[in-house]
Amino acid sequence: MVLLDCSSRKQVSRACFQGIPLINFVLHDRWRGQRLDKVLVREHNVAGYFSSIELSKRAKAKVDRVKDLYTGGEILLDYDSVNVKEVPTDKWNFTKSLLLV
Repeated sequence: MVLLDCSSRKQVSRACFQGIPLINFVLHDRWRGQRLDKVLVREHNVAGYFSSIELSKRAKAKVDRVKDLYTGGEILLDYDSVNVKEVPTDKWNFTKSLLLV
């Protein structure tokens, strides 16, 4: 899975350097039943902090619903920076086209 970052301020936004490890932590917990003991964000282990976050029932249901797309292999997340000017105004069709590649 590749997450597209449309922020233009920094090379790597906070959404990527904090969000990707959090998403990875949640997916391992919900989909595999594995609580990761080491999650690094800027060289700091934040697994204890992530463990203290309680997802709402609605958020858990959404994560579980996406599991149907999971093939059972390695959970790999990466990011790519996209210049906001390159994103068309019709973001839905743009996103759909990326998913159908």
